[in-house]
Amino acid sequence: MELKKNRMNAINKSMTAKKFSKAAACYEEHAKVQAKSAQILFDWIGTRKRFCTLNLGCGPGLHYSTLNTVSNLVVQLDLSESMLSTSEEGHKVCADMDALPFQENVFDLVFSNFAIQWSQDLNSLLLNLASVLKPQGEAYLSIVLEGSLNEVKKAYVDSNLTSNVNNFTHLDTLKRYIETSSLKLQTLEKVTLKDVFVSPKEALQSIKRIGANHTLMPTQACVGLGGKSKIQSILSNYPCNNGIYEVTYEVALLKLTKE
Repeated sequence: MELKKNRMNAINKSMTAKKFSKAAACYEEHAKVQAKSAQILFDWIGTRKRFCTLNLGCGPGLHYSTLNTVSNLVVQLDLSESMLSTSEEGHKVCADMDALPFQENVFDLVFSNFAIQWSQDLNSLLLNLASVLKPQGEAYLSIVLEGSLNEVKKAYVDSNLTSNVNNFTHLDTLKRYIETSSLKLQTLEKVTLKDVFVSPKEALQSIKRIGANHTLMPTQACVGLGGKSKIQSILSNYPCNNGIYEVTYEVALLKLTKE
C-alpha cells in the first residue's frame, strides 16, 4: 500500500509541475488574489534585515525583489523548472517542497505564498520547515483552505457531475499540524479573497492560467466524459452575482516562529 501511495504522489507531483510550467509565462498577469495575500505577509515581515531567506514555491519569482530588500541572500525553490527559469534573479533550487534539500538551521526567514496547499504531507512539511529554520527564525505563509472554489463545486453539482475540485485543508487541521510542528503560532488571519470575471468561461480559465488546474480540470475532464454538452452545463450552472462570476479563495495567513 505504501508503494502505491508513493507512486500516486509521484504522479501528482509530475502533473503539478507540468501544469505550473505551462502557466509560467502568464502567471503574473492572472495572480491577482495571490498578490493581495503576499502584500499582507510583506506588511507583517516589515523592513528588518535578515541574512538568509527561503522563498518556498516561488513560482516565477514575483516576490524576489521585495524579499531581497530584507535579506542578504534569497533562495528561490520551486517544483517547476519553467517557473524558475522565468526569473533570472536569486539562487534557484528546483526541488519538491516535501523533500527540502537543506541542512538544519539554515534560514532566518521562510516566505511562501499560495504554495503549501499543494504539499502531499502538510504535517511533515511544517516539521521540515521547523528543521531548516534557525532558532528565532520566522515563517510567513499563506495557504488555501477548504471552502475555496465553491462556485466551481456548485456548478458541477448543479450539472449532476462529480466535482474535480481539490479538497483543501480545514483550518482546524492546519492548527493541529502547527501544534505538533514545534513552530509557535504568532499570528493567524483568515481572509476571503475573490477574483471577478464577466463570464463563467473566464472564471474557469483563471484557474488554469495560474497553473492550479492539475486538480481542477473542468473542461478537459468533461471532454473525456461526454463532450461539449457537459462543458456547457457547467458554464450554464456557474453562479452569477449581478452579472459577475466570482472565484473565491479562503486563505489562512500565518506568522510562525521557531523557539
